[in-house]
Amino acid sequence: MMRAVLILMLAALPACGTLGALNDAAAPLPTYELSPRVPDRTFRPRGVLLVEAVTSPASLATDRIVVRPGGGAVATLPGARWSDSAPAQMRALLVRSLAATDGFVLVSDGSAPVPPDLLLLTDLTAFEIVVRDGAPVARGAATLTLVRDADRRVIARRAAAAEVAAASTDPADAIAALDAVTQSLLSDAMTFVIENR
Repeated sequence: MMRAVLILMLAALPACGTLGALNDAAAPLPTYELSPRVPDRTFRPRGVLLVEAVTSPASLATDRIVVRPGGGAVATLPGARWSDSAPAQMRALLVRSLAATDGFVLVSDGSAPVPPDLLLLTDLTAFEIVVRDGAPVARGAATLTLVRDADRRVIARRAAAAEVAAASTDPADAIAALDAVTQSLLSDAMTFVIENR
């Protein structure tokens, strides 16, 4: 009898571990959002701009905050997540920031049934915390392409990149550094689009 009870207890141990893992996975994580850029000045409106969906590597197309600790490894920041994936947030921030410049009659994400004059294509190639010699650095990079809708001709292309040291890999410090990187990328995008509209 004692042997049967012991066997049942041992069999239940993996199930307890599984339940604990499920409970941990279901625990809510603090959620973070990035900030739009406030323009330094506004401009006379001209045409309609469509900001296409932002493309990115699969590692960035998630609500988890990417950390590269070195050696080619890709991890995520524990105890934190984005409110939406980095590419989706970047598209929304581009729309809001470019609309704030007043440089266009309309800046759209495609939800408005208005034909665009220009398309903004964005490839987000990096948006992460990189650990170098034990020091965390927020890094972001994107390729911006402006296309005329009428004939699909590429008007201009620009690469934008930024790095900001993070005080630590604590979520609040990491997010603050990534938000500063976002501000730099948005500033580059706003200047690029306005100069080439």
